[in-house]
Amino acid sequence: VRNVAMSVDPYMRSRFSEQPGRGMLHSVGEIMSGEAVGVVESSTDATLSPGDHVLSTFGWRDRFVAPVAHLERIDCSSIAPSVYLGVLGVPGFTAWAGREAVPFREGEVVFVNAASGAVGSTYGQLAKIAGAYVIACAGSEEKGERLKELGADEVILYTQEDFMKVVRE
Repeated sequence: VRNVAMSVDPYMRSRFSEQPGRGMLHSVGEIMSGEAVGVVESSTDATLSPGDHVLSTFGWRDRFVAPVAHLERIDCSSIAPSVYLGVLGVPGFTAWAGREAVPFREGEVVFVNAASGAVGSTYGQLAKIAGAYVIACAGSEEKGERLKELGADEVILYTQEDFMKVVRE
């Protein structure tokens, strides 16, 4: 399998710091774990053919060999491979689970912290689709503009001097 898209998720940063009682979870030079989408280059299993796209957890590497049981065949004929690592992957599922845990309804005001990340931006869009008024929180003007393009009604920058005053208002 040749990887064509690899996931970069916030939890990965913590893998390079000492964990109390656990030490460092990753060492320099070790293959970074994480999800990836790849293209099958060759296969000895009849269920996968060259050109098929697969989702795997074999990490950040160019190519790898794996048992077919550890790969999930995905359809990329009309969906970009990276979408399986975002809205159709763990970030999308996390946003959906958050929406299920704390449902929002049409007309409600929804404040989305870390709104420019994969989970936050998806959650904000789900809220907007449901008819909520979305206030997105981000760290830069550039991220704020992108959030407005995605449907946020307002953006509050946590870097602004009067952040808490603006949130209260």
